[in-house]
Amino acid sequence: MGARSLVTAPTRGRRRLLQGLVALAVAAVPFVIAVPAAWAGVGLGVTPTFPVSVTVGATNVPASLQIQNTATAPDNVGNTTVSAVTLVASCGTTNPTATGDCPAAKADPNVFTLSATGTGAAGTACAAVTFTIAVIDAATGQVSITAPVATPISLAPTGASSICTIDFTVDVRNSPTNPAAVIGPNSLQTDQIAEADATGPPTGVGTHTGLGIGSSLLDVLKAQPGIVTTATTAAALGGAISDTATLSAAVPPGPTPTGTITFNAYGPADATCANAPPFTSVVPVNLGAANYSSGPFTPAAVGTYRWIAAYSGDANNAAATTACNDNGEVSTVNAPGGPVAAPPAAPVVAPPIVPVVAPPTTPATPSVTLAPATPTALPPAPVAAPPILATPPGPTTTLPHPAEILTDLGLPSRHRSHVVQYVLVGVLALLLLQLAAVQLWRRRPTGGHYGG
Repeated sequence: MGARSLVTAPTRGRRRLLQGLVALAVAAVPFVIAVPAAWAGVGLGVTPTFPVSVTVGATNVPASLQIQNTATAPDNVGNTTVSAVTLVASCGTTNPTATGDCPAAKADPNVFTLSATGTGAAGTACAAVTFTIAVIDAATGQVSITAPVATPISLAPTGASSICTIDFTVDVRNSPTNPAAVIGPNSLQTDQIAEADATGPPTGVGTHTGLGIGSSLLDVLKAQPGIVTTATTAAALGGAISDTATLSAAVPPGPTPTGTITFNAYGPADATCANAPPFTSVVPVNLGAANYSSGPFTPAAVGTYRWIAAYSGDANNAAATTACNDNGEVSTVNAPGGPVAAPPAAPVVAPPIVPVVAPPTTPATPSVTLAPATPTALPPAPVAAPPILATPPGPTTTLPHPAEILTDLGLPSRHRSHVVQYVLVGVLALLLLQLAAVQLWRRRPTGGHYGG
């Protein structure tokens, strides 16, 4: 018996304990089931809508936030009032904190700047309502979107009045530094997180609250700056050549470019710029959009040198480069004393016309008839020398040298000496003929003529 009692007593205790636990569980079941059923009726659909992609430097980019009443029974018998709306425009994840904010490790607050106000879209429950947009967490960039107290957002259970769409704009300030994904060298992805809290209508079991969280993704593209270059056109061997690049910011006004520009000059035997360049110059971009020079390069050989200038890009600007054989990117190096442009030909000037003055005519000796008389011997009459003819005064003319005339006439140099010799011989012959004529004049017979 003792043995039985020892065995029976513990068995009865276990039974009583088990029965108590079962009763407690049965009593608690209605309460466990009722709690989720009551809270499950209030709900909101929250959808931030941004463009698929934006570019750094873009301003007034349209965006919106849609809030829709998604309440179910028993909370779909009346309007749901939206009590708070928040938005994080850029985050490195779509998994928010319990307050709908971006986790600190994924925060990226400097990508966007939102407009100070938003406007309710036409045809929705908040049409024409002006919302205030203000930063409430500078570390993450989270903003609140608040309706006026007099016109809270009230959403019907169904239909067009169950939706409120808030339109606003954003300026794209920078590329993400904490991206959700890297799409490519010039494209980074970031997330938007929105949350809205709501209070449902009164029901038979009380007034319930709920919330909605939504997210979206977009790509942020780097701005594309421009680069235009002008190289030295030509130089003699031993002289320097260089290249100058004009770097411009993206349009519409993009971020100020930083980084470097690399100038490469390719040798005469490299028409496709495929070989290692004999000259490279790396210049820092420290003036933003401005002109940058490669510095001088003195080639060691004649020929055609081709330039390429490449901008490195930076966090907000994509890289940019010129191409081999671009216009303005070719420098020609000539040998010293090489061909130069011939000067324009001098005009041919005709020699001046020298007037020739004929000598005056000598009057004839008159014939005289005398009366008969005794003839008397008379001394011989003196022979008069011909008068010296004086050249009348006139303008002094300087005759050009024969060689100059021949040059002006375009005669080859190898013929000029012969022509000059012929001219000189002709002039000498004329002088000799004139001298012979004077001598003959002096030696002509003279004498008086007397009539009888």
